[in-house]
Amino acid sequence: MRKYFALSILVSAAALADSATCPPNYSYNGFTQPLQWQYVSGWHCNSGQQSPINIAGQFGQERNKPISVAYQTAAPVFVRNSGHDFRVIPKFPQNNRISVAGIGPVTLDNVHFHLPAEHAILAQPGQPRLDGEIHFVHTDNSNPPRIFVIAVLLSKTGNNTALQPIIDQLPINLCAQKETTINLAALLPQLPQRITTYYRYIGSLTTPKCDGNVTFFVVPEVKPIGPLQHTRLHAFGDNSRPLQNRMSGTTITRVTP
Repeated sequence: MRKYFALSILVSAAALADSATCPPNYSYNGFTQPLQWQYVSGWHCNSGQQSPINIAGQFGQERNKPISVAYQTAAPVFVRNSGHDFRVIPKFPQNNRISVAGIGPVTLDNVHFHLPAEHAILAQPGQPRLDGEIHFVHTDNSNPPRIFVIAVLLSKTGNNTALQPIIDQLPINLCAQKETTINLAALLPQLPQRITTYYRYIGSLTTPKCDGNVTFFVVPEVKPIGPLQHTRLHAFGDNSRPLQNRMSGTTITRVTP
């Protein structure tokens, strides 16, 4: 009976799933938790290769396909409380782009945070995921737009100075936002303007509607996050989707210099 009650709540909210309405119509616990997302008509949370996944198993191999990053070093942004995460939205998206062989340039739509991490790399069964993950979400000019996400994992190994300007501006009130200026490129690992090592695969958005055909670039280099920074970003509680099964035929490509 509980499942049917949960579904009725989700279905009634499904019509708003793509809107900018805040707060969102899903959550990570209770009747609207990730296990229920697959039952909602119009959502795609049980279709095709879903994300996140454990980056493990057989890999394709490619070399010399760096991601070129052209982010503003002093980017005006909005830091928003979306109701399920904190996100950073560039005021001038066209000034923040990436490109990689065969893709781009594509425009930065938003940066947001999941705690704990969503993806795992070479994880053993039962192994806990890392402490957090940053998603740099980009779109192109297709109709509908294609989505390209750089995923950066976080571990509580020390304070992250690049994160602190965001931490200092986190809006506590639901759906509120603040305007500030930050160095977006400093949030990325490796060289500030070139990511040379990463895993690439085609998956889905990790939140409803779980739209597919999302290209993920999962970076193996883990960035630090301080315990107090983690606590501040964790204001929503855990907001990570469980690992999804890797479907037969899903190719993960390891790109190296």
